[in-house]
Amino acid sequence: MKWRVSIVVLAFALSAIVNVTLAQRPVPTPYGPLIKLLKTPDRVQAVEYSPDGGLLAAGFGWNSQGGVRIWRTSDHTVVANLDVGDGDDGNIERISFSNDGQLFAAAAWSGDVFIWKVGSWTTLKKVLSEQEEAESLNFSPDSKSLLLATENLVVVYDLTSGKQRILARKGGNTSIVSAQFSSDGKSVIVCEDGSIRILNFADGKEIKKLAPADVSFFGTVTKNGQFLVSGGGAIYGSKSVEVRRMTDGNKISEISGFRSGLFALAISATGEKFAVAGGDYGGGGDLSLWGTQAAREIGFASFGDMPIQALAFSPNEKTLAAGSDNGYVLLYEVDRIKGPEVEKQTFALCGEIVRENDTLFVVPLSKVPGVQSQEFRYNWKLEISNVESVKIMGRSAVALDEWAIERSSANDKIRVDRLRALGPTVRENSDHIVFGDVQNPGWNKGFITKVYFDGTFVTTDNPGRCIATGSIARSGFDFAGVKKRLIDVGILSVPKEPLTLGAAHFRTKFIELTVNGQQELRTDAEDIGLLLKGGQAKKRNAFEKIISRVEAFITSLRTSSPANTAQ
Repeated sequence: MKWRVSIVVLAFALSAIVNVTLAQRPVPTPYGPLIKLLKTPDRVQAVEYSPDGGLLAAGFGWNSQGGVRIWRTSDHTVVANLDVGDGDDGNIERISFSNDGQLFAAAAWSGDVFIWKVGSWTTLKKVLSEQEEAESLNFSPDSKSLLLATENLVVVYDLTSGKQRILARKGGNTSIVSAQFSSDGKSVIVCEDGSIRILNFADGKEIKKLAPADVSFFGTVTKNGQFLVSGGGAIYGSKSVEVRRMTDGNKISEISGFRSGLFALAISATGEKFAVAGGDYGGGGDLSLWGTQAAREIGFASFGDMPIQALAFSPNEKTLAAGSDNGYVLLYEVDRIKGPEVEKQTFALCGEIVRENDTLFVVPLSKVPGVQSQEFRYNWKLEISNVESVKIMGRSAVALDEWAIERSSANDKIRVDRLRALGPTVRENSDHIVFGDVQNPGWNKGFITKVYFDGTFVTTDNPGRCIATGSIARSGFDFAGVKKRLIDVGILSVPKEPLTLGAAHFRTKFIELTVNGQQELRTDAEDIGLLLKGGQAKKRNAFEKIISRVEAFITSLRTSSPANTAQ
């Protein structure tokens, strides 16, 4: 599959608090629209319902646990476990039930395609061998032919004669994404990355071509033949979904802005709804439900810490099955997939509220060094969904004592239920002092302390958990005195550059203060090229001397005044 070669590293979640706070959560028990978890031995690559909805099948495999598992949908008991080989040869990529419900087919990663008789599950027959990795697998409407699409070929297997033929080859430098029969079985719709071709089933001649079109990972025509839904996208890069009319090929809607990889598509039997799914590694699996013609997101759900690779609606459209790389088939009640996914948070979040035009955001107290970056940036930034409940007008430090993450296919937003103001209203260049210590790995460790011009201070960890709040006056300090102390001990004499190591693994301490309205940032980051050559870490040593002169004060701001979360 295309995503096997396009995904080479695990996604490191830096863009939202939810990725830091929830990535290590255990696999959840069913809640909300998720009504059942069905376990398989390995990553689920394909799911499919039988035409009468009585059976649900899952093709799985990644390491050495490949095969097919089939459940009875009435009670979710396992009725069959199908094994086609060992190791990679046994990993199942695509599956399909015949339209008469009598046959079941599965395509393995090896390129072999097998057929069983539904019910006995012992009549195993290899009908195609070494046909390259499957992109799609479908029976004809009369259940007499089997259609296999690979990146390069569309192959037809005649179940009556046992003969096979090549119906189509890829065009030029394109790759075939899927192939499916029309509802009358007289033509085949071939989706390639960049175009859609409609071919005569009898001789493979092209009837019509729809181009250009975004068909990067999936393309499926509704059962009534009216609409084509296509698109997708890798974890990194652009992602979109297009809906087109099949009569004229015109695009009626396009959806973009998806937060993570987009690998799977399913369309309901009536064609009124479709679902897309994907995710990233470490961030989890994402699933969203949409109206076909209106291109409106109906609802969103997430699961685990691995992507979702497969989707299937039950024939009655009441249930949506999703195949997860966590090794589960997830069963969702379609009517309960509504609105954003809301997850209430259990810790107080401290940050600053900022306004951009008519939108409010919560951001950290300070920008911090990024992974493999030469710059400081916000570790997270979350839009507030219920702006009407936030009465704070200007930029201010706040503690969110009751809040929730609202997740959609595009982004995370924050819903504020109760908050407290912690400091004065400030401007971007208002007088302040920031002390920070940030590292990776250990992104959720370390701290950020910000002291405002009126002497109030807030301390958090990097993801924004409130650690301490209060006023330095309680310890006998005042803002002007602390600022003068830092200048007197030489903070401005420490060289500005480099601000960061620019590496994946680092620990950086930093101090920021305003002087004559200008922000002055100093860090202990040394030139990594100099260090590799054995040079002296003069900048780091100079910064450490400054820290040693004010370390007791910094420690007091982290430990002596606990954050008072409202009860």
